[in-house]
Amino acid sequence: MLFLFITLIILCVAVYFLDDLFITPLLIISSIVFLLFILPLYFLAIATEAQITTHTIPISHQINENKKAITPPINNESIITALAIYQIQIPENVEMPILDLSLNDRGLTSLNGWGKKLQITIGPAAFISWALLGSTLAHELEIHCQQKMIKYRAIEMLGFYNLSKSLAERPAYNHEIKFAQRFGLTNEEVKKISTVRDYFYPDYIQNSLSAKMFMVENKNLDQP
Repeated sequence: MLFLFITLIILCVAVYFLDDLFITPLLIISSIVFLLFILPLYFLAIATEAQITTHTIPISHQINENKKAITPPINNESIITALAIYQIQIPENVEMPILDLSLNDRGLTSLNGWGKKLQITIGPAAFISWALLGSTLAHELEIHCQQKMIKYRAIEMLGFYNLSKSLAERPAYNHEIKFAQRFGLTNEEVKKISTVRDYFYPDYIQNSLSAKMFMVENKNLDQP
């Protein structure tokens, strides 16, 4: 229902801002396509979604607080250890996260085929500290793996690719920042996470509302 509400807001805001006689019919056509094709897929995904259960990493992989001060080795064993340290659970519909030396981002969640398990890959950039590695794993497992990807695909199909990315990514980055103390992130690490979030995934809805309020409040400034 939240997805439907957001979509309605997007369409209303778009119609309000775009008074052009050519663009408005396109929005109407997009709405019809959404109702006839994308919306049924959304409800189908909800109806067929299996209950997600989780399992945890054995306690034997945990390490003491002193070792957490050391930079983690860039290998899969460090990933398993970080999962145990921060008690991050792996849903049954998700494969065990693995290292990808070619990945530029800290982490990536992907689905390679309908009905298959989600795959999480972790890049070398996440191994700067145990805190950042744990934060990255939580970003992927505790947020992205709980999201219904079909919602964001539907938004992309409506032509709002950047909005889709922001709606998916901002909650994950916010999760890292909110639980910075749990992971032991430094102030500098939190600042970098916040900077990446705001630069690459701006809050389009909030920015649009703020811009609209500015226009309303200053609509008479250019008048004599």
